[in-house]
Amino acid sequence: MDVYVGFMFVAQLFTGTPSWHQTPDILICHASNASVHRVERAIYFWRSLGHSFGEIRKARQDNFSCARGEPTHGIIMIDIPGQDFRFGDHLGSTKTWWRTDTGEVLKAKIEIKPGWESTERVLEHELGHALGFKDNSITGHMMNRAWTSGGHKKKGLQHQERD
Repeated sequence: MDVYVGFMFVAQLFTGTPSWHQTPDILICHASNASVHRVERAIYFWRSLGHSFGEIRKARQDNFSCARGEPTHGIIMIDIPGQDFRFGDHLGSTKTWWRTDTGEVLKAKIEIKPGWESTERVLEHELGHALGFKDNSITGHMMNRAWTSGGHKKKGLQHQERD
């Protein structure tokens, strides 16, 4: 008679909106045309909703994180598009690293199509992804997946205090 022993590992998966548990700094890679002033304007939208940001700085040309293409823990990096950027489909793209058990956002990388860095709502929208928000299809909303259908509506984007 065969005896089988099974182990079941149950992981509690986070089902809410991921959020930063620490205040993220913003690093603008040297190759990006985004300026510190433009980033300050973009985070104004999010600060008005209770979100916090630390230092904003432009990286030197030899910055290792930018050269490697991956932000360090606690950083929102703004860079030029990488090889996997879908130029025909996107003005910007954001990759966010977060813990699936707690929802804590650890780091994020925003890539913006050259020439669109100063366009209204592009950086604001991508910062929304870096904060943990997903695209939606609400006409006039900041997180609308289509720039032409987006706007400044902000329902559901307020900072929520963690328990």
